Amino acid sequence: MFNNLRKKTKSFTTKIFLLLIAASFALWGVGDIFSNKRDPVIAKIGSETITAGEFIRTYQRILSDLRRNSNGQITDEIALSYDLHNQTLRQMINEKIVDIEVDKIGISVSKKRLRNSIFASPYFKDQLGQFSQEQFEYNLRQLGLDEKEFLKELSKTIKRDQINNIFSFEKKVPSLISEIYYKIRNEERDIKTITFSSNNYKINKNITSSEIKDFYEKNSDRYIYPENRSFSVISIKPADIINDIKLTEKEIREEFESYPEKYNQPEQREIFLINTDSEQEAINLINKISDSSKFLEEASTFLNKERDSLNLGFLTFSDLPKELAEKSFKAKLGKIQGPEKTPFGWRIYLVNTIRKGTKLKFSEVKSDISKELKTAIAIDKLYDLGNAFYDDIASGSTALEAAESINATIKTFDKVKINGTNYLGKIVEDLPPYPELLEVVYSTKLDDTSNLTNTISNIMFAVHINEVNLSRAMSIDEAENQIIIDIKNFKSVKEAQKDASYFLENIKKGESFEALAKNNNLVIMKLNNVKLDGSGAEGVLNVNALTEVFKLELNQISPIIRYDEKSFTISKLVNIKSTQSIDSEKIKFINEDLSKNIANDHRKIFIKQLSAQHTIKIEKNIFNSLFE
Repeated sequence: MFNNLRKKTKSFTTKIFLLLIAASFALWGVGDIFSNKRDPVIAKIGSETITAGEFIRTYQRILSDLRRNSNGQITDEIALSYDLHNQTLRQMINEKIVDIEVDKIGISVSKKRLRNSIFASPYFKDQLGQFSQEQFEYNLRQLGLDEKEFLKELSKTIKRDQINNIFSFEKKVPSLISEIYYKIRNEERDIKTITFSSNNYKINKNITSSEIKDFYEKNSDRYIYPENRSFSVISIKPADIINDIKLTEKEIREEFESYPEKYNQPEQREIFLINTDSEQEAINLINKISDSSKFLEEASTFLNKERDSLNLGFLTFSDLPKELAEKSFKAKLGKIQGPEKTPFGWRIYLVNTIRKGTKLKFSEVKSDISKELKTAIAIDKLYDLGNAFYDDIASGSTALEAAESINATIKTFDKVKINGTNYLGKIVEDLPPYPELLEVVYSTKLDDTSNLTNTISNIMFAVHINEVNLSRAMSIDEAENQIIIDIKNFKSVKEAQKDASYFLENIKKGESFEALAKNNNLVIMKLNNVKLDGSGAEGVLNVNALTEVFKLELNQISPIIRYDEKSFTISKLVNIKSTQSIDSEKIKFINEDLSKNIANDHRKIFIKQLSAQHTIKIEKNIFNSLFE
């Protein structure tokens, strides 16, 4: 699920910038630019480290991204059940390994390459589409970076991209393999499953002092009070002052007339274009395409190329070379043009879709322009308020007094851990949803006020640290209640596993799955139309259980599978529904998936080989404490 939901960003220049502003959550490179001496280390890769703060920021951003892509359906629990936290840590470790190897082999990025990357980024262009030094400097200020730091991060990402691109797989997968894979993926199975949960086993026997002592000595690193901080969040936002901003109609009209391209959209055409080596090859392809609606499908098969590589997308007249623009913008919709001789061989092309241009009247956009101008003015005023805030502090006012003087919103929070929970391990529900908040909190010293940070919705915030409670080990007395709970949980899990083993042993002796379940008052869950991807078995079977179930013959029983930390499952296969027909459109997507999977497999082998050359240590107790 995680891989399927990730955004597909084609430009690595766009990726690095989105990465740095936390609007995209690609796993190559989030969090490198931050440092925090008090941040506990959760993983060491040679001389490289991953801190808890770095991990939490990455994890939270990825989780936020997944939630947006799934309309909020990915809860914390679902994310953990899909092993998202471990996937994230593994990927961050892989990233560090690649960085080390890149430095070893001396991959470098030229100044020209960096310059071209920056000039190509839409985030550094003005409204006319030209690179703007002012826009570049403004965005770096928003990130809290100077030019040297940004170039360092951009260089690092380009290097990783060079390694990543080695493993791209462009060849088309043979149709026989695609069809076999399609049938496996779409086969459905009916399953009966029994869950043995430790929640059903209550340990009533008292835990002795010697058991407590023994368990504590073996697991003392589990019992740690993590660092927590009490702080005040001071925030100001455009909405606080936007209603006080007045604009004249003249000012609004001047904005409208100054940027006509913003309100007048030129005609766009979606163009499919193919280059061939010879005129005859182009003619043969044209003869093969009997229906222009199947242009891409026929051409990609004929040339053995991906369909996306033949689609130029929606383009305006100015996006194309003049000679091609004049022809394609005169071409009839859906009619194949060519073959035409070019310096690159012979081309044929087709206009697939036409989007008519629009010219908006001032009255139609007046309200929107007014809102945009007021927001821009409000943002400028926020910086003035921010300067006034720090001037007051410099004059002797406390942070809270200075905040009140500019009518900022102030919220205070007590004993918050770096993962956003309180000292009881509960989520702090009303914590502002600023992606940078906890990073700022944990990088600001006691009794200090942070710099203002520009965050979502153009909100600016600062934090004042009121109290810091550093992490420390619990004494056996402090940990006693939790130790007793952990021992009982450990014993109840053993009881659940014991009963699962007893059940499976009796099955092997010839007893019926259904009769044995009935005699032992076990609940059988009937799962129908289950696919290998887990659909139909959500919340009941995990990846390991599904893998085992799809190995079974009819009426066979699976081995014991651990579902989570507290339960085990045993399943019986009762029906197999083979795929009878094949959807050609879905085959196309399977081809793409297989190509990506092959590339990913190559990449994993490469990373595995590199990993063997490095000492990797994960502080599991600290890592696990982030999710308790």
